[in-house]
Amino acid sequence: MSNPSIEVLVRELKARSPEARVRAAEELAQRGPGAKDAVPALIAALRDPDRLVREEAAAALGAIGPEAQAAAAHLLARFKDQAEDEGVRGRAATALWRITTVPFLRELLHDKEAFVRRKAAEEIMHLGREAKAAVPALVEALQDPDELVRYEVAAALGSIGPDARAATPHLLAHLKDEHEDEDVRSMAATALWRIGPTSVPLLRDLLHDEDAIVRSEAATAMASLGPDAQTAVADLIQVLGDEDGTVRSCSRAALTRIGAPAVPALRQALKSRNGNARLYAAEALLKLEPTAREPIKAAVAALSDPSVELRRKSADLLRSAGARAGIAVPALALALSDADVDVRQWAAQALGNVGPSASPAVPALTVACKDENAEVRFCALAALGDIGPAAQASLPAVQKGLHDQDPEVRRIARISLPKIQGK
Repeated sequence: MSNPSIEVLVRELKARSPEARVRAAEELAQRGPGAKDAVPALIAALRDPDRLVREEAAAALGAIGPEAQAAAAHLLARFKDQAEDEGVRGRAATALWRITTVPFLRELLHDKEAFVRRKAAEEIMHLGREAKAAVPALVEALQDPDELVRYEVAAALGSIGPDARAATPHLLAHLKDEHEDEDVRSMAATALWRIGPTSVPLLRDLLHDEDAIVRSEAATAMASLGPDAQTAVADLIQVLGDEDGTVRSCSRAALTRIGAPAVPALRQALKSRNGNARLYAAEALLKLEPTAREPIKAAVAALSDPSVELRRKSADLLRSAGARAGIAVPALALALSDADVDVRQWAAQALGNVGPSASPAVPALTVACKDENAEVRFCALAALGDIGPAAQASLPAVQKGLHDQDPEVRRIARISLPKIQGK
């Protein structure tokens, strides 16, 4: 029979041959919701002695969907049975989440097995706003003893979005709990921004928390909100000078994502007494206003700062600015003699990124070809090659680099030489 009826397929589920029973279950799966009348027989097939029959019966119930709700408890039993074949358990789990309703998933959040509670939260997360009725149960589940369950619960609350705003204080508590798992704290912060702009006042307060992890997560959440977090610009500007580098980076990212509304405050931050605040503000401004000169000037000023950390940050910023760092060439040339190897290396890279316009730095780069550090020599030779024919005066030093003791330095000398010769 080319297209057997549901009734025939139900009879086949009881056939002597396991192969016939498997084929019947497979055919019922293909019928999808149209096979709803076969649900009782498929439930019975979940106890079939043949593994493949049980697996295909579970798949068929999943394909039928919500019409197979009566099978939920039976599928759950297959899923929870750790003596069951892994393939059957996997199919049972997939089917269970396809047919279950939010009320059923809410009940599973109280199951004695942690992996069931975790899977229930994960499935609620996939439902998104459709699962808003589960918010009270999810809030309660934030206290689950299993950290993986708490993680999935926080993710589920975030996926529900604004309708989960009642969970905000509870998520906040987990974010601030220094004894909480870091992944759970991070997901709590993510959930807060997914709930929406209503969380901004709370996140603003968290930017000033004594825990650096809390401050960085709050700033990360602000970045995800983008322009919706513009009321927090002043707070984010303040933590650009934070003692923690991760917090500074996250705050800079948030201000960049907020965009134009943050520009006036960022310009003002270039005058801050805090060197980190000035440089992180400059970095954000370079992204928002690529042609602005003020950020480059701020970086140039920091190249002579007593703090090696600020000099490094400045050189790093200037090398990322490319040709825009043209006005910094004299300062970068001086930085090639800095006591710190990273500053010297990054200054050379910055000059190379400027290109031919960096020709006034050729004498300093030529001297840097003799630096005691091989990476600095490499970067100096590379920069001279990027400057090109305007670096003719450096040819003796480049030719000497062909015999450097370091193979990478010799290699870059071979690459740079023809560029300078104009070949």
